[in-house]
Amino acid sequence: MLKRRDKSEIFQEIIVLIDGGEHIPTRLCRGANITYSLFRGYVKNLIDKGLIMTVKAQRKDKRAVYDYELTDRGKEIVVRLRNSEDVRRLLE
Repeated sequence: MLKRRDKSEIFQEIIVLIDGGEHIPTRLCRGANITYSLFRGYVKNLIDKGLIMTVKAQRKDKRAVYDYELTDRGKEIVVRLRNSEDVRRLLE
């Protein structure tokens, strides 16, 4: 049986995906393995905390949509996450 993830793990997953180059909402949902309705709530929370921001983008079919990018604060969090993972590996 799979262990349920808590909110912080899902937040981390979304932030790491954005840092890895994913910006499109559908791909972020799939990468984090969550539904779009849950995704919207997590994204709103991350925006409110100042970790990500919306960026207006245009697709090939000329419709205006929004993608997501990390803020400077979000980039700092990614660095801290990577450092904590390195420390965890060293201690194992």
